[in-house]
Amino acid sequence: MEALKAHPAPGPTARLSEAQKAQLPPLLAAGAETYGFQGDVWTHERVAWLIKQHFRVKYSVRHAGRILKQIGYSHQKPMQVAQQRNDRAIEQFQQAVIPEVKKAQTKNSTIFFLDECGFRLLPMVVRTWAARGQTPILRVPLKWSRLSVISAITHEGRLLTRIQKKGFRSPQIVQFLKHILRHVEGNILLVWDNLSAHSSNLVKHFIESQERLECLHLPPYAPDLNPVEFLWSYLKKTELANVCCQSLEQLRYEIRKALERVRHKLDVLIAFIHHLYDTV
Repeated sequence: MEALKAHPAPGPTARLSEAQKAQLPPLLAAGAETYGFQGDVWTHERVAWLIKQHFRVKYSVRHAGRILKQIGYSHQKPMQVAQQRNDRAIEQFQQAVIPEVKKAQTKNSTIFFLDECGFRLLPMVVRTWAARGQTPILRVPLKWSRLSVISAITHEGRLLTRIQKKGFRSPQIVQFLKHILRHVEGNILLVWDNLSAHSSNLVKHFIESQERLECLHLPPYAPDLNPVEFLWSYLKKTELANVCCQSLEQLRYEIRKALERVRHKLDVLIAFIHHLYDTV
């Protein structure tokens, strides 16, 4: 019976050993520019060249792509990070400050994360299904008119917002802080970024005059530590994706409707918060 079993041919021996494949990730992590290429971009052609240079093994461009998949690589768009970003300050914030933010929840305090954002008439264009070979067309007004939105999310998923035509400066920020104080009882811990208006004398004096209001600044160039950034992305890429408005009045209406929909998605708002707490 053993003789009747199929014994498929083992096939050719791989030219690149498993030990050599294990050496590829550190080589690729050095960046394409390290090897004299223009731009930090890894293509199949460049990876095939790298393999030939280091291991004296010649692969086709197509097979170089298979090797990348075998070592767990995928084709991705790089994330842009500011050069001024202070990773040590961010780490210190995560290790020391975020636990204090958590403790505030047990002290009859409400934690607010606050941020501002601009919304233009030009929509956030996202992929949609369409007949093959027939690219969908969005008729949009080529104008740079915009509205400014300020939002604050609590650690429990409560959302407060305001919309206006001009950017939010110190007087408008103070008005929004008063709005928060009117609608929320008890102590308030406000977490926001280092926008100049947040540190103006007017805003500082107002915060100092409010016994139950405390302010905490995020590290510079660290928007990923502010859950409201996730709200902006969700609004533009999901709730308002491919929505074409012909006027600021229509845009204001659509933003209000989108915010109202999100306000009723408590699980989504809570998820925006969890990304911050889960980093500790």
